[in-house]
Amino acid sequence: MSEDDSADSTDLSDSQPTGREAARKIFDALGARCAAAGLHWYPPRGHFPGIYVRFLNGANFRELELLVEEQAEALLAFPFEHVVFLGELMALWIPPLGRIEAALFKVSATRFSSTYDPTDRAFSLGYFCGPADVDTVTGRYEARVTIGRASDEFDALCSAEYMFRTDTIRIEGVQCVCHDEAYSVLTTLSNAVLFALEREYQTAYYVPRLPRTKRNPTPLLGEARPMLPAPLVEASPMSLYWYARAAADMPLIAFLGYYQVLEYYMPIRTPTLRSERERLCDLLQRCVDAPTLSAFLHSSVERRQFFEGQGGALAARPIPLGQSPEDPRSPVAERVYEIRCRIVHTKRSESSFILPASPQAALLEHDIALVQLLAQAVLLANAREIAEGR
Repeated sequence: MSEDDSADSTDLSDSQPTGREAARKIFDALGARCAAAGLHWYPPRGHFPGIYVRFLNGANFRELELLVEEQAEALLAFPFEHVVFLGELMALWIPPLGRIEAALFKVSATRFSSTYDPTDRAFSLGYFCGPADVDTVTGRYEARVTIGRASDEFDALCSAEYMFRTDTIRIEGVQCVCHDEAYSVLTTLSNAVLFALEREYQTAYYVPRLPRTKRNPTPLLGEARPMLPAPLVEASPMSLYWYARAAADMPLIAFLGYYQVLEYYMPIRTPTLRSERERLCDLLQRCVDAPTLSAFLHSSVERRQFFEGQGGALAARPIPLGQSPEDPRSPVAERVYEIRCRIVHTKRSESSFILPASPQAALLEHDIALVQLLAQAVLLANAREIAEGR
């Protein structure tokens, strides 16, 4: 090769962008479109290309981490600026496309289950569920409902959450005016379609919620070992505890499972303790350490603010957490019992109940942690009584 050829080749290689530079240009273009649309975005720390974007989600936001170049390219191919996520569901609404789309998971089965399902082939080909009349603020529409593999748009926005391409239910042809209306259309039609599949094929699917983030991760154990012999706990209440512990993605079941541990140890009715509310309060007074409970309620600013008033959508009575060392066990018992009643009693004539898909259910995280702490304390207190022969 001549020197001229070598020089030309060097110049050519110098002019070619590296893979990282090409990726950065794509993410820069994504950021420019976010800025033009008024979406909040920021780059990741360090020198790696990527972008974090806050999308609308009703009155709130949902922040997505986009670090894969192919994701960014897919977003640039459609009007992603107009995407609205729908509540706590793995679902989105794209107004310019007139489309609502939500992920579908099988109940009690993994997505990669080898068990044959009569809907699998239909899903892979695209299963048309038929038209359905839908009333919205702007009029009546004939919605087209299909079930199949996720669209490219849904995959680009939601694959980061689950790391694989899922099946979805897609609703098209409906003009909604706001987040709440799109959410209502999705829940109404998905319930109808999935219930029909359940009756026809005895196969249940559901629209999943966002994975719950663990706010207080368990510290690494290192060389620590469990302290043995550990207190011996009765099998029956422990089965209730483990049942609740396994229901991490089902907040109502988790709350009630821990509550049933408390219920197991409640004293029988007496002339002075006639109601379940009174017996719960008596149980906490006997088995729960007030300073430990107070420390839990003050363990973070977010948790304290929630129980002082921000969690009012779940219970009418907040827990007073002032500077004075007030015993929190009575107000905690009142709150736990009130939430229990709102979950258990679902009479149609009442409007205060909590349903699995309701916004209130998405707020139960702190209260589940609270009733779990109470269940642990009651289990340990009664285990000590067994060990001492009382």
